[in-house]
Amino acid sequence: MSKKCMLFEKKDEEKVLAEFGITSQTLGNNIQAVKEWLKKQSYLPEIHDDNVIKSFLSYGKFSVEETKGILDFYYTFRSTFPALFKHPSDSEMKRVADIFYFIPLPYQTEDLKTILYAKIKDADPNHFDWNCIIAHMLNVHDLMIAEGFIGFTIAIIDLSGIKMAHFSLVDISILKKSQTLMQKVFRKNFKGAYIINTPPGWDAFFKIILPVINNKKIKIVVDPDSSICFNLFSKKLLPIEAGGEGVSLEEMQKIVKEKFMEYKTYFDHLQSIKLDERFRGGPSTDSEIFSGLQGHFQKLEID
Repeated sequence: MSKKCMLFEKKDEEKVLAEFGITSQTLGNNIQAVKEWLKKQSYLPEIHDDNVIKSFLSYGKFSVEETKGILDFYYTFRSTFPALFKHPSDSEMKRVADIFYFIPLPYQTEDLKTILYAKIKDADPNHFDWNCIIAHMLNVHDLMIAEGFIGFTIAIIDLSGIKMAHFSLVDISILKKSQTLMQKVFRKNFKGAYIINTPPGWDAFFKIILPVINNKKIKIVVDPDSSICFNLFSKKLLPIEAGGEGVSLEEMQKIVKEKFMEYKTYFDHLQSIKLDERFRGGPSTDSEIFSGLQGHFQKLEID
């Protein structure tokens, strides 16, 4: 299976750069500028792979200064909350990959958005671990970074098969941490979420969870069925399991699993990162955010 299933074709990458008013030459210069900056930040890991830096530059709208802040936050977050991240080769993560789809669909929308499709495969709540689910989603994002992904994303969260028992297992502290990471790192590229096929009782859950995930800059649309997807997206983009004509989620899941194995060394490196704050030269500019995220284990109580 080809890497092209996870990457932009060259013409699409050039379209994205054009959207930001960036040329390939400017991109190369900015990559080099970030590399030189990282060499001087002894508390941060050095990044040798241009693809990784390119992805982070896209999260900062290709501004070198914004990208510096994003890199600092991302690696400080990983070092501060290591329990939120798990290696794809861990046995529990392999189990999650067998019961949950979180797939970057291979074809973009006309306005250059890549659809991230989320859906459970095994609806048994006893097999459901929110911590591992979120860790899997973060691993897919890291995989996209390793592949040099640039561009915009939009999520389709398909709640088919979800029951209230799944919601009762939500750990608010983990959800808040992951939302903060998304807000600080991925938000500028993330253009919204469509939550479809919502189950009975969803409204009660949504009222509780909205204050945790609410971000006025991120569009969230809820649909009790999936009609909105067919109104907004071509069937050719949507997976077979959703009534579309695109690549099946199962086929894409096989590709994701293969990519996890291919990038094992990269994930080994990520899991080993532990920043030595003595070399920072002062407190993190985001120290208040990290302090606020320190909390106790909480689960939702839904009537």
